[in-house]
Amino acid sequence: MNKIFLVLVILGVMFIVGCNYGSTTSTFPAPGFEDEVDEMVVADGSDGATENREHIVEVSSEGFNPNTLTIDKGDIVRFIVSGVGSHWPASAVHPTHKMYPGSDIGKCGGGENIFDACKGLIDGDEFSFQFNEVGSWKYHDHLSLSSTGIVVVE
Repeated sequence: MNKIFLVLVILGVMFIVGCNYGSTTSTFPAPGFEDEVDEMVVADGSDGATENREHIVEVSSEGFNPNTLTIDKGDIVRFIVSGVGSHWPASAVHPTHKMYPGSDIGKCGGGENIFDACKGLIDGDEFSFQFNEVGSWKYHDHLSLSSTGIVVVE
C-alpha cells in the first residue's frame, strides 16, 4: 500500500510539474498535494536519492493510535503526545527497552539514537525514531504499561 501511495504521489507531482513547464510561477507543491509532499523526508540530506516516509503515531491516555504500523526500512515514526498526562514511548521489553537492536534504557542521556524517548512527554511533545532494522518491533508506554504497539518494518 505504501508503494502504491508513493507511485501515485510521484505521478501526480510529475503531472503538475509538466502542466506548469515554462510557467514563470511555481505551484509546487501543487494544491491538494501538500500533505503527501510533507510526508517525504530526505534521510541523508543528499540530492533526494534516498527518500523515507514519515509516519505519525498519536500517544494519549487512550494508548497509541495506530497501535500497529507497517513501514518500510528507513522510514521515520514520529510519536506525538496529545491530551493530559505524561507518556514515554520506548522499545519493549519493560523495563530495559532492549528489544530494538542497540536500544537500552541504560543508554538514555548518552546521546545515542535509540528507540526510547528517555523521559515522559506531555501534550505537544514528540519523539521521532528512524527504523533501519527489518522486523516486528514491539514497544510500550513506560509510564502506562497497558499501552503497547508494534512497528512492522519491511
